[in-house]
Amino acid sequence: MSANACELADHAKPRGPLAELIRTGARQLVHLAVEIELQERLAGLEDRRLEDGRAGVVQGGYLPEREIRTGIGPITVRMPGIRSRTGEPAAFRSGR
Repeated sequence: MSANACELADHAKPRGPLAELIRTGARQLVHLAVEIELQERLAGLEDRRLEDGRAGVVQGGYLPEREIRTGIGPITVRMPGIRSRTGEPAAFRSGR
């Protein structure tokens, strides 16, 4: 490891208004990416319908917040869940 890498590893997570702005932006980007991924998953299950025509698989709220590591430090994210009303199993696992 180079001297710069050792020095960087010894520093605490970046602080200050710019670092917080970057963390906020990263959190928003991850949220947006996961929501798009969720919509794609639900679209892929659109053929599962109830007898009355309503969607058989819907978004089922959010899992508890969890922390993920990024280059700017940890950020918290909430992962959505889906639920099946048809009795057939359905799951959402983000690749993010």
